[in-house]
Order: sequence, then C-alpha cells, then structure tokens
Amino acid sequence: MNIDSRLGSTLRTKALAFATEIVQSSARDVVQVLFRRKWIILLFFVGVSSTATLYAFVAPAVYQAQAELLIRIGRENLSVDPSVVAGPTMGVSQNRENELNSELNILTSRLLAEQVVDSVGEKTLLEKPHEPTAKEQVFQTMQKLKSLPMVLLAAINPSPPISARDSAVNTLLGGTAVELEKKTNIISVKFDARDPETARQTLEKLVAAYLERHIKVYASQASPQFFEDNANKLQEELSRREKQRDEFRVTHGISSMDKQKEALLTQSITMDSERGNAASEAKASEARVTSLEKTLRGKSATLVTSETSGMANMTAEKLKASLTDMKLKETDMSARYPDSYRPLTELRGQIKQAEAMLAKERDSMTTVTTGLDPNHQSLQLQLDTERATLDSHKARETSITAEIKRVQTKLDELTAQEAEMTRLDRDVEVANQEYRDYREGLQRARISAAMDMDKVSNVSVVQPAMVSPVPVKPQKLRILALGLFLGLFGGVFLAFVREYMDETLHNKEDVEAKLGVPVLAIITNKEFKSSF
Repeated sequence: MNIDSRLGSTLRTKALAFATEIVQSSARDVVQVLFRRKWIILLFFVGVSSTATLYAFVAPAVYQAQAELLIRIGRENLSVDPSVVAGPTMGVSQNRENELNSELNILTSRLLAEQVVDSVGEKTLLEKPHEPTAKEQVFQTMQKLKSLPMVLLAAINPSPPISARDSAVNTLLGGTAVELEKKTNIISVKFDARDPETARQTLEKLVAAYLERHIKVYASQASPQFFEDNANKLQEELSRREKQRDEFRVTHGISSMDKQKEALLTQSITMDSERGNAASEAKASEARVTSLEKTLRGKSATLVTSETSGMANMTAEKLKASLTDMKLKETDMSARYPDSYRPLTELRGQIKQAEAMLAKERDSMTTVTTGLDPNHQSLQLQLDTERATLDSHKARETSITAEIKRVQTKLDELTAQEAEMTRLDRDVEVANQEYRDYREGLQRARISAAMDMDKVSNVSVVQPAMVSPVPVKPQKLRILALGLFLGLFGGVFLAFVREYMDETLHNKEDVEAKLGVPVLAIITNKEFKSSF
C-alpha cells in the first residue's frame, strides 16, 4: 500500500515537472519570437499610432444637433379613419412599439430628406468650395487613401454620376441618426455637420417637415364633401324606404304587428273558450230536452175533472122509440104488401141497423168531464223553453266557430304580411344605419380636416433642435487609445505571422524537429566568424 502510494506520488511529480517544462519552453519561445521580430512590432506600432494621432488632430470638428419628439396617444390611434364608415370608434388596437417604429421610418424616409434638401439648399449640406488649409489637405489625403478600395471597385464597375441634389440627400441621410429612448415614447433625432449652425438649421427643417408629413400621412382619405354627398343620397333612400313601409301598413291596416297579432291571438283564445262553453251548454241543454221528452212520453195532456153515473141513455131511448115505430110500420106493410116489396125490404134493413145500434148502447150513461193537465203543460213549457235554449246555444256555437275562422284567417294573413313587414323594417334600418354612419363620418371628417388645418397631431416637440458647443467628432482620446491598442496587438500579430512564414532554424529544437537528429554542439555566428 505504501509502495503504491509512493509510486503514484512519483508519477504525479514527474508529470507536473514535464508540464512546467513545457510551459516554460512555450513562454521562452514566445519571448524569443517577440525579441526576434521586435523591429516589425515597433515599426507597426509607430505607424498605426502615428496615423491615429495624425487623424485625431487633422480631422475636422463635427457638431451634433439634437431634438426630441414625444409620440403620445392621440386622434391618430384613438379612433378609426373617417373614411371607415363601417364600425364605431375604436381604441388603441396596435402595438405602441410598431407605431413608434412607423414614426422612425417616416423620419428616415428619402422623401422627407428630399423635402429638407429642397428647403435648406444643396450648398448648405455640401462642402463649400474654398482653398483647403494644410490640415484639411492632410485629412483629404487620408480620406482618399481610406477610400482607395472603393475607388478601385468603382473603376472596375463604374456607377452613373450622382447629381448634387442626390449627393446632398445622401449626406443628410448619412448624418441623421434616429433612435427611440428606452422605456419611453420619446424619439431622439440627431444630425451631424461640420458647421454647428448648419446642423441646427437642418435638424430644425427636418423636424418641421416631419410634423407636416406626419399630419399628411394620418390625414383622412376622404373629404367632408364626399361624406356630405353620400349622406344626402342615403337620406333620400331612407325616405323612400320609409314611404314604402308606411304605404304597406296603410294598405293592410297594420299599426303595430306585434300588438295586432297579440290581440288576434287573445281574441281567438277567448272565442275558443266561449265556443267550448257554448258546446258544453248545448250538450247540457240537449240532455235536459231528452229527459223532458222521456218524461212526457205516454202522458196525456188532459185529465178527468168530474164523473156522473146512472143517467138515462137518451140515444138508446130514441133508438127504442124509433125501432118501435119502424116495427109497427113493418107489420102494417107486411100485411098489405108482399115481402118483395122494396120499401118493405128497405124498412126491414133499417130495423136491423137500429137493432144493431141499440145493442151497442148502454141502458144507463156515465157523464165524464175532462180538462188540461197543468203538470203536463208545465213540462211541455219547460221542454219548449229548453229546445229554444238548445237552438240558441247551437246557433251561438256556430257563430263563434265562424268568427274563430275569420280571426284565424286574419291571423294567417297577418303572419304572411309579417315577413314582408320585417323585410321593409330591415331595409329601413339598414338605410338608417348607413345614413347615420355617413353622418358620423362627416362629423369626424370635418373635425379631422379642422385639426389638420390647425396642424394638431399626437407629436409634441419636447426639445427643439439644439447644438452642443463641444464637437462630437473627432473623439481624440478614443482614437489615440484605439491607435495604441491596434498598433501594439497588430504588431504582435504581424510578428507571429512573419515567424510562421519564416523557415529559418533558430535553435537546437528547430534543428532536431526539422532534421530528426540530435544536436551535439552549438557554434554561434560570432564564434564561427572568429575562427577564420
């Protein structure tokens, strides 16, 4: 266990020593390369730093004018454009960041730059021709050297010449910087120029042109006259449709469709209930008639009021007297005439009839006196009254049924007319809505036109164009620091590139790596020359 520990410790020590040797060897090689290429590093450092120093002191001063604009919520985003008549006024529907980016695009548009150039003049933005000073000549030379690659490229692929106006526009666009202040709705506009007054005036013109352009961009696309003409046409159309609806109502006697339908339905329900009552009463009356008829059936309308028995039958007495006379007369005639004598034969026939009639007659008679039955008369009166009531109920039921049919027919006609009435009401409502939309659009267009005329917008100038007395360019300390940094590290980089491209053997490690044989002895250049 101890042996293993000592063995591992020895290996770690050797590895650490080897790594240290490699690091020391690498650091030594780097130092040797830097020492060997010191002139390259020195020359490059001096050249770059000198150039940067020269540029910092010969570059002309550039002054910056700055203005700040506040984009607040206004009429441009609180309501729809007056030309959009379909829809009510709406609130902010777009992202504020998108709106601010749109304003940035307007500020940096070429059209706006051309307007500013036309306002301030081309010569104001372009350098005025004059005899350059020595400092300016040096700077121009440096600029020519800087743009030499572009000149060569233009010589290979020549572009059409640029007019002075386009050159001034490009100068304006190149010198303008527009940015949005973080976490605000303020846009910062900057313009750089060699003359502070030129910078201020140009930026002032740019802001003024932007304000006008902003109003034109957000101006209504339709004039108030457009809305007024269309509103008058729609008013005429509305009047025509209202007249059609009124004529239809008068023709069909419609005052209020819903109320009339409700009244007819109520009337129909009421009459249907009355018909049911009439039918029920008719059935009840019919049952009473049947009951009365059954009660009267078999009953006599008269009754015996008095009766006298034991009275002589006067008819029988007369028949007996008459029969006696006829028999006496027969005896007398039969004695004088034969049996075939016709009068005798007739007389005997009369005797037989009289005897037959007498046989039917009673010897005594019973006198019976009769009169009307009051109960029968009362029942008959009730029956007649009930029959009249039944006929009345049936007639009432028939009348109500006919009236219900009439009401139902009227209701069906009203239902059929409701579709046409609904269409007419819808046409009037559509025409009325279109008319109101155009009237509202007319009001918004008039307000928008008045605000455009007074140049009212949601853009406010927080800070007008102002120029700092201290030039923003050139930044001498930054240029000098950058020149020193680039000169130093560029020289080191160039030294290592030169070392990489150099195939000269400088030490024994290079010889052993190149030739693959060990180095036995080293003879310096000085020792080699002294041997001769």
